Amino acid sequence: MTAYVFSIRTPDTDRLVGQAVLCPPARYASVLWRGATRPHRRLAALDRWLTIERQVSGNLQAGSLAGDSAIALLLLCGTNDYAVQYLCEEPLPVTNGASDELLELLDARAVQALPQ
Repeated sequence: MTAYVFSIRTPDTDRLVGQAVLCPPARYASVLWRGATRPHRRLAALDRWLTIERQVSGNLQAGSLAGDSAIALLLLCGTNDYAVQYLCEEPLPVTNGASDELLELLDARAVQALPQ
């Protein structure tokens, strides 16, 4: 199983305002806004998750995503105030989707390494 990591930045100044983690098989997406202490989970319908799975399986390229991509729409709740940039993918040591252990691991990853 793989987690995908994104930064969220202001489009005009490129200032970092948040970080996001996405794991489609677990139906997990969260955003940690700068200054927040815990990630905000994002929920989506099954059809959106299927679209997101197609996007990540198409080999994401480093850099900004289109504002109308399913990933950006989910992470930003449909707003175009920020830019979502793909950073990397990370293998997860858990194979069981949506288990409590996996969700805790993903929440911890969402909080990791975001400068306050």
